Amino acid sequence: MKKIAIVAAICAVPLSASADEMYGMSAANWGGFYVGGNAGAAVNNDRTNYGYSYLPGNGTGNFSDAFGNAADNAAASASNGPLNVGGLNAVQSAMAQGIIVGSLGSSSNTVFTGGAQAGFNWQQGSLVFGPEVDLSYLGGGDRSSYTGTTTPPPPGGFTNSGFSKSSVDWLSTVRLRAGYAFDRALVYATGGLAVGGVKSESGSVGTDGTVVDTFYGSKSETRTGWTLGGGLEYAIDDHWTARAEGLYYDLGTVNYSVAAQNGQTAAEGLSINANHKFDGAIFRVGLAYRF
Repeated sequence: MKKIAIVAAICAVPLSASADEMYGMSAANWGGFYVGGNAGAAVNNDRTNYGYSYLPGNGTGNFSDAFGNAADNAAASASNGPLNVGGLNAVQSAMAQGIIVGSLGSSSNTVFTGGAQAGFNWQQGSLVFGPEVDLSYLGGGDRSSYTGTTTPPPPGGFTNSGFSKSSVDWLSTVRLRAGYAFDRALVYATGGLAVGGVKSESGSVGTDGTVVDTFYGSKSETRTGWTLGGGLEYAIDDHWTARAEGLYYDLGTVNYSVAAQNGQTAAEGLSINANHKFDGAIFRVGLAYRF
């Protein structure tokens, strides 16, 4: 009888482990504090839109004198400007001819990212959850450009070329992770606060062959937004884990003025305001040590 009891006890151990796996119970211990590093790629989006305002014309050849209609001019006797289109206001008329644009277009650029993370896990059965903070470097910047040529009334065509450039130099997130452990594999979702250092700059150069108009503006600041993503983590042993994850981040919109840079300009009286949207995605792998 004693031999039978001993054999039954030995057999009960693997049977118990199999039952845990069958019902989703985690054999690995995911709880505790951890630190680690990560590296991967960041896809940053570049989208810059322009908004315009202008001063009324006064007969001296400024923007509304050239492109506007009578309502745009200060002088009651003023007629439509030589480049006016069908009674449109000055901005609408210039846009209709492609001389100014409402958007510098959009593009995306993939750059290297690397950083470190730290966090803490609580585990209840197969459920694993806890906070995580990370800080990452994002290298490089994005650029989009346009070139437009139009043929207004004499003396000839007008060419306008411009650019938009942006960068997210660093990004930090404070997130909550929540997942389900299948023994040594942890599948999780994550989301929370994102903070990043951003810069946007844009400008344009327009000429009719005689007069050159140059505009430029930029802004750098620290932005706050949100992030959301998920990943898969695997426990290599009792302390080391490896992961692969993806995050989407949104840092909102930066607004700044794009001002005339030269004194003699046919666009005198024209004001440009740029707004740049900062968002993108991060795909990375990492290692962590759990204490």
